[in-house]
Amino acid sequence: MTEIFQSVRAFNSALQAVRSSAGATVRQHGVVVQAVTRGTATVVRVPSATVQIVSQSAVTRVKVAQSFVQAIRRGSLGAVVREALATVQVVYTTGIPESARARAWAFDFDGHTFYALDLGVSGTLVYDITTGQWSRFVTAGHDGHWDMKNGFHWRSGGMVVGGHAASPALQRLDEGSFFDEGWRPVEYEVRGALPVNGKDFRRQYSLRLVGSAGLTAGDITPVLKMQFSDDQGASWSAEHTVELKQDTRQRIEFRSLGAFTAPGRIFRLYSEGGIKFIAYVEADIGGENGSIPA
Repeated sequence: MTEIFQSVRAFNSALQAVRSSAGATVRQHGVVVQAVTRGTATVVRVPSATVQIVSQSAVTRVKVAQSFVQAIRRGSLGAVVREALATVQVVYTTGIPESARARAWAFDFDGHTFYALDLGVSGTLVYDITTGQWSRFVTAGHDGHWDMKNGFHWRSGGMVVGGHAASPALQRLDEGSFFDEGWRPVEYEVRGALPVNGKDFRRQYSLRLVGSAGLTAGDITPVLKMQFSDDQGASWSAEHTVELKQDTRQRIEFRSLGAFTAPGRIFRLYSEGGIKFIAYVEADIGGENGSIPA
C-alpha cells in the first residue's frame, strides 16, 4: 500500500504487514510474523509474539513488547527504540544518528562571536555576529552534520566544548588546528555570486582573490580550489586549483573560465587551511571588473 493515511492497525494473527507512506501510527496486536514500515510514521508498536520488525523511516518511536526475535531499524530521526521481555536480536544502523532539532547556543571563536542553530536533519546553521553572515558547519564523514552537539562556551576556561554526535565523548574547538579529531582535514569554503541580466553571454577571463594566503595545514601543501555553476548550483564545473605559497606578493588567480549568461554564475572557493582571510574577490568579465563580496 503506497498512500497517505493516519493509522494502520492489525489485530490477532498477521503474517505480514507492509507500510510505505506517511501514516501517523502503525500498530500490530497479537502474533506478527513480519512488520515492515518505510515512511514517516511517528510511532511503530508491535506487542505480543513478533518474529521480525523492519523500520526504514523517520519514526520517532519504535516499541516492541513481549517475545521478540529481531528488530532492524535503518532510518533517521528515531528518538526512542524499546524492546521488552524476551529479545533475541536488535539491530540499529544509521551511521550518524540524525536527531531532532536540539538547541541554539552561542560561542566566541577565533575573534568572532557565533550563534549556532542546530536544525537536526537539516544540519547546523551558524550566524557570525561579527561579520553578519550565515554559514553551514559540517564535519566530514558525518552525513551533513556538524559533530558538535549541545555545545557551550566554557567562559572560565576560555573553551568551546561540545559532544560527539555518535558517542558520549566531549570535545573542544581548537583554533590552531587544521584537523578534526587530530586526523581529519578541515575544509573551509566560501561562496559568492555574479548575477547578470539579459540573453547575452559574458566571457570571464579570470577570477582573482585578495587576502591572506600561504598557511599550511600540517604537512598538507596548501591548495586553493574553485568551482563555478551556471545553473544556480544544480551542477558544478571541473575543479580549478592554485597552489599557495607563503609569499604575500603571490597573485592568486584562476584564468580562462569560459562564458556565462543569465541568471549569472555562482563560485565556491575552498581549501584545507590554505586561506586565513579573504578581503574580496574580483572577476574580469568582458574587459570589465566585477566584484564578489567575500
